[in-house]
Amino acid sequence: MASVSFVGLRATGYVIGILLFVLGRYRKRPKVAASGVVLLGVMVLATPLTWYLYLVSEGGSIRFAATDVILLSWVAFLGGLVAGAGLWLLLGSPGVAGKR
Repeated sequence: MASVSFVGLRATGYVIGILLFVLGRYRKRPKVAASGVVLLGVMVLATPLTWYLYLVSEGGSIRFAATDVILLSWVAFLGGLVAGAGLWLLLGSPGVAGKR
């Protein structure tokens, strides 16, 4: 049975997000750069969750310590913050949307 490499998928998501951000900044296209920021935020949020989902699917159950919950909460907060900033830039910050 074929399996998907989660490490490869996550690395591809990070590379695409960074490329979108860099190309958007280089070509002065803020919407493209903001799309890259949103993708990076989603990838930051998805990375630890895929590890935990993988461990649950392979082992059946895992034990959470308080530090695991704190770490997941912190990473989810950072990922949401980055993705929210990208969405704010993408959908309507006055500085970006007003310039044409």
